[in-house]
Amino acid sequence: MTFQELYENALRMIAESQSSGGDTSDYEERASYILATFCAECAETDRCYRIANGSGTSSKVSSSYVELSHPFPFSDVFASPAVYYLCAMLTLDENETMSERFFERYSDAIASIQASIPFSCEPIRDHYTMI
Repeated sequence: MTFQELYENALRMIAESQSSGGDTSDYEERASYILATFCAECAETDRCYRIANGSGTSSKVSSSYVELSHPFPFSDVFASPAVYYLCAMLTLDENETMSERFFERYSDAIASIQASIPFSCEPIRDHYTMI
């Protein structure tokens, strides 16, 4: 799956389409930055998810911009939350109610992923060396 596919899914969900003749160039321009923000925010959760499920490591993503033609670097379970996040951010200025609904779906999806990551017991580190 590529970032482009996530972007196209988000367009369909917000009732926009490149094929409908509407001008979506502003959405496409913003999508690269929004998806980079999503990746920066969810990188640690994806790392924990991969460790818990025995998957390999994901590729590093720029925290400021992604190429839409590049592959989505996270586990497949992060695709839906990425689309919801993109929908929420693209519609924030035009339709605040719709944006809030998509952001709630994003938040619920991420919380569900985090809840599925099993607990791991590790010793507590003394970062302050006061004792």
